[in-house]
Amino acid sequence: MPLPNLFVIGAPKSGTTSLHRYLDQHPSIAMSAVKEPKFFLADGTRPRHGGPGDERACRSYVVERSEYEALFHYPDGPVSYAGESSPFYLWHPDAPARIHALVPDARLVAVLREPTMRAYSNWADLKEQDREKLDFPSALAAEEQRRLDDWEPFWFYRSLGLYGEQLTRVFAVFPRTQVKIVLAEELADAPGRALHDVLAFLGLPDLPGPVGEERLNQTMYAPVDRRSRALERIFAQGSRARPLVPPWARALARGAVRRGLRSRATSGVGGSDLRARYGELFAQDRLLLEDLDVDVSSWDR
Repeated sequence: MPLPNLFVIGAPKSGTTSLHRYLDQHPSIAMSAVKEPKFFLADGTRPRHGGPGDERACRSYVVERSEYEALFHYPDGPVSYAGESSPFYLWHPDAPARIHALVPDARLVAVLREPTMRAYSNWADLKEQDREKLDFPSALAAEEQRRLDDWEPFWFYRSLGLYGEQLTRVFAVFPRTQVKIVLAEELADAPGRALHDVLAFLGLPDLPGPVGEERLNQTMYAPVDRRSRALERIFAQGSRARPLVPPWARALARGAVRRGLRSRATSGVGGSDLRARYGELFAQDRLLLEDLDVDVSSWDR
């Protein structure tokens, strides 16, 4: 069976799940039912990561090629793109070369989120799962030891946001014409326009109908307190009530709840104060992005 030719390669906590679902709505694209098979992370061997709760992550790896290829069997007819989304492909030093070795004509989509907010959201997610026991600065300080102890990549709050370093590796094996960079903030704020740009990159027309925005990016803003969890429940309830509510009312409600989630995630330690405290961790890598002509100036606003 053929391998996929479309990969959403990263970054975690940047809206890749929503993009995966949006792409799957297109009649010329079939995304895998298993969103993160992680096949090109494993190189044929299932990892045995040692962090708290990592056993579940290890079990999710698809390591056999036959099992991986079976994810892309579509009985409804041929499509222009078969795709999958494994956000750690961008971070992993060998994944881009492994993809290129098997699918040299593949198209890659990298979703980049402002790295301090991505790191904080990553930490908040593991905190919500009750796996992370450290506060945010202590967890950042523990990253190198966790790497040495072979914890799964989701624990690597800083290194997952070193996009300049990661894209340098990608561009060493793939021409830039085969790589699309999307900013997570633009995907959250204007999903239709962001999806239009991705589809244009793939040489495909827009979706025949509206983008299902209810699904988009609530997980970018992890609920780290009681009020945020309440807002997230409202978001979920609003999605279930969709058939009963007029489109204009849904749009207003959706925008209000999303702004509420975002304001909770970006207030105090989660917003400009967070970037002021920890932005230096990513400053050198930001220079690499500039050298690659990747415009992330909107992160400063």
